[in-house]
Amino acid sequence: MKTIVLPDGERFKTLKTVASVYAKLVQFKVDRKTPLIALGGGVIGDLVGFAAASFLRGIPFVQIPTTLLAQVDSSIGGKTGVDLPQGKNLVGAFYQPRFVLIDEAFLRTLKRREFVCGLAEVIKYAAIFDAKLFRGLEEHMDAILKGKGAGLEPVVRRCCELKAWVVERDEKETLGLRAKLNFGHTLGHAIESLTRYKKYTHGEAIAMGMVYAARRSVERAGLPEADVERLKALIARAGLPTEMPAFSKAAYRKALMQDKKRVSSRLHFVYLNKIGKSVVIPTPLDEILV
Repeated sequence: MKTIVLPDGERFKTLKTVASVYAKLVQFKVDRKTPLIALGGGVIGDLVGFAAASFLRGIPFVQIPTTLLAQVDSSIGGKTGVDLPQGKNLVGAFYQPRFVLIDEAFLRTLKRREFVCGLAEVIKYAAIFDAKLFRGLEEHMDAILKGKGAGLEPVVRRCCELKAWVVERDEKETLGLRAKLNFGHTLGHAIESLTRYKKYTHGEAIAMGMVYAARRSVERAGLPEADVERLKALIARAGLPTEMPAFSKAAYRKALMQDKKRVSSRLHFVYLNKIGKSVVIPTPLDEILV
């Protein structure tokens, strides 16, 4: 077995890093039957998956996610890719791993901020698909934070079940179902881009995006104000930020123009009807940014 150690962090999820992986694979004389193993968080999984999808026009790979975010979300579904200076995940491929191996013991190695980052994705699944899971998070959030992974297996399993259910029905995001998984991500990705992936974790950025999307959902999708407050309160209890940084409307608009869900001047934006139910509505950029 050969090992390639990659730098950590979203700012290294680039074509330059992938090129360095290609060089190592050539050096190691990898062929089309040689599997790659992505051991790490979401950035490693996305990057290694893309390298596997593109090297020799496709070689097998395996996901072993070590962060909560990767375990409940990014390791499942076959989305691989890298960022460009203009925006996040603009280069990539749908490419499924041979299997995903999840062990909650990895979660106990995480720093608190990295663990909390993954809770944003857990909250997302509950908000868009599962009101019962949302109530469970409201009831047990303090214990989840204290345990930092201990006893979290049922929650991780439920998120994986929801993601797998979606991907089985809409693998390549052509039916609108998988697009619901982008709840909070439209503004979240813009925040990450505007802060050059240095100030906020992915989870922190999408947490702010979820609160903003929930507020817009009151008018656009009939979300009760009480549900906005429930979502905001749960995100805050998890230790995640709820208010977006004060960039200008023009800056946000420029960042949103790079969103891969954009069609002309509209974005397929994810709203909540209520906790546990979501809808995708094509929305003009100027109606998102108010």
